[in-house]
Amino acid sequence: MIYRVDTATLAGWEDCWTENEGPRRFATVEEAEAAITNHLQSLRDAGRSAEREDFRIREEPENRLFARVVGRLEDCRIEPLHDPLHIFGAILLAVPVIPEDTVQDVRNTLTTMLGVHVERLDYRLSESQMPYTAEDCQKATSAFCQHRQADEIFDSSAQPFDEDAGMSPTCAIVQIIAIDDQCAALDLYHEALGRLEGRETLEGFIPFSYRADTCVKASNGVLYSRLEVLEEEAPEYVDTAETVLFGALFDRIQAEQAEKGKQLSW
Repeated sequence: MIYRVDTATLAGWEDCWTENEGPRRFATVEEAEAAITNHLQSLRDAGRSAEREDFRIREEPENRLFARVVGRLEDCRIEPLHDPLHIFGAILLAVPVIPEDTVQDVRNTLTTMLGVHVERLDYRLSESQMPYTAEDCQKATSAFCQHRQADEIFDSSAQPFDEDAGMSPTCAIVQIIAIDDQCAALDLYHEALGRLEGRETLEGFIPFSYRADTCVKASNGVLYSRLEVLEEEAPEYVDTAETVLFGALFDRIQAEQAEKGKQLSW
């Protein structure tokens, strides 16, 4: 589940923020409430009147499918398609890219391709056991590379379109994950855990809603999925361990990286 904040207008409830004004999604109700509090204060500092009743928090289910770039083929005619990040049941698509393509162009191409290939995902392993729909595909591709601007050039070093062959040699390797499949979700959870422990970027790799997931952090900095795992592998750290949200842990790492002049994004 993710959360959005609406504000009351003469036309009714509308999304509180535009893309350039602030965060539009929150992993927890607490994050949404904190954003409303900060927004109210900024409005009051600017001499504008506003009350908490002018805002509401809206629940929105997480997309059933998640799409992410996991690699690149410089020339798909001579390079094999490979999966560097194994996730249970995921499928790979080689999405053609030319130097002029924007992020939105690639999203549009991905939408068409996913509509054809989504049947390769086994919906019988999902929570609802319902087939994946065109709407599921559209939601997944709309969120694809959400950390990038829609009009940004996707891959300026891609090879030009080959007129003779009638194809685009360069392809983005896109992994499609059914995150309502518990096995796939578990694989993705453990990948996120490893990325956090290694202080790697989560940008474009992990669904935003995973900020609300938790893990156990030992005093030596090692992360564990559950307290039972810590008890089995390092019982000496049980008494000093803490349960932390992925989002809170990520924010701590981000603050540390900022002090070092580095940028880490979700």
